[in-house]
Amino acid sequence: MRIVLEKENELFIINNLFKKIELNVENYNWLLSDMTDTQIFNDNEYVEHTSLTHSIECLLIKGDKLKKLLEEFHMSFTFAVFTALPSKINHFEIFEVPEIYDNEDYWSENYVPTIPQAEFEIGFFDSSDIIFTGDKQALNGFQKKANFTSFKNYIETPI
Repeated sequence: MRIVLEKENELFIINNLFKKIELNVENYNWLLSDMTDTQIFNDNEYVEHTSLTHSIECLLIKGDKLKKLLEEFHMSFTFAVFTALPSKINHFEIFEVPEIYDNEDYWSENYVPTIPQAEFEIGFFDSSDIIFTGDKQALNGFQKKANFTSFKNYIETPI
């Protein structure tokens, strides 16, 4: 299943997005990938974070660590993919890192998360749209909390 939040600028601050959809980040392990132009703020002041403010191919982080990071900082991304992985799994076979920037396959209606164990992916595209892909039950829960459109309608809508 794929759903999209379009032109929701305030939700590009990931803290706002997670709060809006009532996502408990500590319930998952996270693979953060294809992160470009990351903005990190603490008390409305930009912070140069050595691990996150540069282009990152991928970073695996436990949910409780991500939660602590989000309690201290507000973050936004021009491009990024956040992949939610079950917290009970400690070993992942990652053959390909999820990408949104310059990835034609990402725009296919049949795209599925790159990592088979993933419960869902959140793709941040060009500071304008946020695309969710994955488990229908999880996405249906999110869909009730924000103004999502179907991926099919999103793709078919002229720019």
